[in-house]
Amino acid sequence: MVTSILFDPIGWNGAKLDVEGELRKSSLRDPLTGIHRRISDDKIFTYEATLRHDIPGSNWAWGAGVEDFRYSDFLRLDQITRFRTGAPYSWIFVEHKNVFGLTVQANLGNLFGRSENFTRTAFGDLLGQPGDLDRGFMRGRRNGPVAFVEDRSREFGLIYRLTVSGSF
Repeated sequence: MVTSILFDPIGWNGAKLDVEGELRKSSLRDPLTGIHRRISDDKIFTYEATLRHDIPGSNWAWGAGVEDFRYSDFLRLDQITRFRTGAPYSWIFVEHKNVFGLTVQANLGNLFGRSENFTRTAFGDLLGQPGDLDRGFMRGRRNGPVAFVEDRSREFGLIYRLTVSGSF
């Protein structure tokens, strides 16, 4: 779905809201476990909404936006990988469309404090003895014992961006 809403008819001249989104549903019987699940790494949803106001009679514009996405788990015979975001990504901007013939935009992003989380669960057997520096690994299947879990999370603060565009 993609749509634009112009606010001129209600008196807010130069304002526009762009909305884009997609929602999917999938299902299959897992050939290993027999359980119904989504297709591996299938898009569950995406969306983006951007509000922009070009101030009439001036070279100034401002706006804001938000976006997010989600995918199903990525499955292989011997592992499951999951990637999640903690919050939607959001931004605000102010723009001048004639700075010596160029367009200059200042953008402040990650207003909601988005974070990213990655988890990978590997199945199989660890070889050798605990504490061995060169401990081996024998791959297994998702319906077997968990060999290890890799878990990574990252948080990042505000993102400042200055964009200059046009012909030099």
